[in-house]
Amino acid sequence: YIAEHQFPDLSRKTPLFTHDSRDIVKHRATPYFPFLKGTVTTDLPYAGGDYTQASNGLQLTLEDFVSWHQKFAANKLVSRAMKDKMWTPYPYSETDDQFGYSWDIISQGEGKAYGFSGSMCTMYRTYPSTGITVIFLSNGFNSFYNLGNTINRIAEIAME
Repeated sequence: YIAEHQFPDLSRKTPLFTHDSRDIVKHRATPYFPFLKGTVTTDLPYAGGDYTQASNGLQLTLEDFVSWHQKFAANKLVSRAMKDKMWTPYPYSETDDQFGYSWDIISQGEGKAYGFSGSMCTMYRTYPSTGITVIFLSNGFNSFYNLGNTINRIAEIAME
């Protein structure tokens, strides 16, 4: 459904959905993390050894991601009204977390940013009031860092 409705102009080679980050996929960068062994490895112990996490699912090229974003920003994939619903904070009763219906909601200066991340090393964040979007793709890290702060700083630089 997603390939057909969100990426209709792409070949069947991309996007690719796989649930196991250890699968060998031609031209895909394998993720790496510094967990169990203290060295860079493809192990994902934070997932309890279970590689069937959604964060391993969607695989696509930067070019395809940018194309998707442009269509999304132009309301060609979902309507503006649907975006407003997606970006409405979920009414949690026991936390002040700001999370929409499937999207992170981030306060940024005077406005809001919306986005999502994948496997702690990729992130998409759009700042509608400024027209800036940051797509950050990497295939791992050798120590923990706050990816959200990194994205916010990139956006701040772009807004200067």
